[in-house]
Amino acid sequence: MQSMKIEKPVQLRDQVYSRVKRALLEGIYSQGERVTEDKIAMHLGVSRTPVREALRLLEELGFLDSRPSGGYSVPMLKEENIVDFIEVRLLLEPRVMQKAVKSATDEQLAELELSLSQARTTAKGRDVFEFYACIQDFWERFWLTSGSAGLYACLMKLTEQYHYQYLSAIALDNVEVRLGLVDFLADLQRHLANRDSKKGVETIKTHLKFKKKELLRVIDALNAKTSQDDGDAKK
Repeated sequence: MQSMKIEKPVQLRDQVYSRVKRALLEGIYSQGERVTEDKIAMHLGVSRTPVREALRLLEELGFLDSRPSGGYSVPMLKEENIVDFIEVRLLLEPRVMQKAVKSATDEQLAELELSLSQARTTAKGRDVFEFYACIQDFWERFWLTSGSAGLYACLMKLTEQYHYQYLSAIALDNVEVRLGLVDFLADLQRHLANRDSKKGVETIKTHLKFKKKELLRVIDALNAKTSQDDGDAKK
């Protein structure tokens, strides 16, 4: 018998949210650039109401800054945001590993293995965002193995931030970086499967320190490009 379930259509707000978020992560909007409801509504061919709702949600997640005069602008990238982000993860993720080695089920380990396989497949492809989605799926499943709803919620909220996702998308544009990340995830999955908390924690700390270095390098490169563009514009 054919299913009687009704497929719920994707809300217009969610579609606008996804489009604008993707544009922000692709760098279509520059740092500090103003983002207006009118322009987005006109570009997407929708009314201002779903755009207003989508932009408000993006502001809550740190993808946009509100302007005193009204409207929104793209956040300026700051080193301190990345430093704080890594320091928080260095506090939380070792704890995840310590709890996960005791609570992870065979089913959860199998799901991690599948997620890792998908990440390995997409690592060599051209779609950075498809790979990023696979990586994020792995992390979310890893955090769940801790059995701690609090740790999971904190890390989910943390990695939803604009600065992290935007800089990560740029860093992951390098195939070698993507493949290196997959190797790291494989090590992490293996240590968890072996219930080796010590090696797992060491792997996490090594990875996060490397990630901090990579993301700060991206910020330096972006700032240098911005300075060069400003200099060229004054000529």
